[in-house]
Amino acid sequence: MERFIIIFSIGIVLLLGLELDGNRPHIIRGELGQITSVRNLSYHPSACKDNTAVMSVEGIQYSSDGHYISLLHFSDLKGINYPVIASFYRLKDVDIPDINAFVKTGRFFQVTYISCDHTIFLSSLHQIT
Repeated sequence: MERFIIIFSIGIVLLLGLELDGNRPHIIRGELGQITSVRNLSYHPSACKDNTAVMSVEGIQYSSDGHYISLLHFSDLKGINYPVIASFYRLKDVDIPDINAFVKTGRFFQVTYISCDHTIFLSSLHQIT
């Protein structure tokens, strides 16, 4: 019976689209509590391609309610601009103010992003110090 309940519970989680902890985005903090990285923001569909580059933030667009960053405009070292969908809405509400303070125009990051057709999704950010 216990086995049935566990299997049933996992099935419900998958059917409802809820995320297990392994798929949740997470924030990495330094010794003083400051954010140094944010990871696991987007899933990787098989038809999409992972990319990594050093980029600077050139522009920030917030959600319609102004609560979280929804789109980042990056520029790579060659000057190519990339509008990247930032899935910060997937973070815990308590982390949103810290992320909004972490991502600033002009700051450089090691960016991992996923490109699908003509759309780019943010996967992770690591601050370059």
